[in-house]
Amino acid sequence: MTVKNKQFVTGLASWFNSRPEARQRAKDAGSVAFIAVKQDVQAALDAGYSMKTVWAYLHEQSRILGTYEAFRRHVRKHGLLSRSRPSAAEPMQAEATTPEKQPPKEKKFEFNPTPNKKELI
Repeated sequence: MTVKNKQFVTGLASWFNSRPEARQRAKDAGSVAFIAVKQDVQAALDAGYSMKTVWAYLHEQSRILGTYEAFRRHVRKHGLLSRSRPSAAEPMQAEATTPEKQPPKEKKFEFNPTPNKKELI
């Protein structure tokens, strides 16, 4: 490549990056990268890994370049979190319905205006 061609290519690259459409493409790059690893993320979440662990692994391998917060938004936007694990409330509801696992009822305070002398001493 000649010097004139290098200058042209350099000028073209700087002009292209300064355009608003180019910035929009850069913003969309995170979405495109997430869509590329969407199935891997779903499989990892189904296997029980946390979002933070999945993001750290993908970020370390340079498959996801965005922040953890952006990764969380993509996971929620694509509905991967709701299908991956039951909510924390579901196991508690199941435990509450089984009678052998319920703790014994605690004795509640009842106000008695005339004290029992045997309880006081």
